[in-house]
Amino acid sequence: MFEYDIPSNSTPSAREAAFLILDGASNVAATHRVTQERPVSCSYVTNPRETRVPKTGGTGSFTVVTEPADCRWTLENTFFSGFTISPRSGQGTTRITFTSPALNFDTYAEIGIWGLSRQNPPGKHRVIWGTPSNLPPFSR
Repeated sequence: MFEYDIPSNSTPSAREAAFLILDGASNVAATHRVTQERPVSCSYVTNPRETRVPKTGGTGSFTVVTEPADCRWTLENTFFSGFTISPRSGQGTTRITFTSPALNFDTYAEIGIWGLSRQNPPGKHRVIWGTPSNLPPFSR
C-alpha cells in the first residue's frame, strides 16, 4: 500500500500521471495511473506562475487567465503589511500588478485566485523574496 496527495487541478484540462513501482533491482514492477478531471466550470491559471522580487522590495505583475473567458474571480492573500495589489477582483483575463515591501528575510507567499462560488480549486501565483530554503514545489 502507498499513499499520495494530488493538488487541486485549476487548469482547463484533465491531467494524468503515472507512478512507477520499482522492484529491488530498480526495474518497473507495476504502474499506477491517475487521471484528474478538469474543474466543473471555471478554471483559473496565472502567467507566469511565480514572480521573484528582491528583499529590498519592488514591483511585479502577472496575468489571471480564466476559461471560459467570462469567469469572475477574486484574489486572496495573506501577505505582509505594505504589500499592495490591484485589481483584487475581476472577470476574465486580467493583468494584476503589485508592490512589495522591503523584508529582512527570505520568504515566499501565494496569491489565490478564487471563483466567486469557490466551487472550483483556486489558481495560484507565488511571490518569492530572496532565496528561501523552504520553497516547496509549485502545484496548481
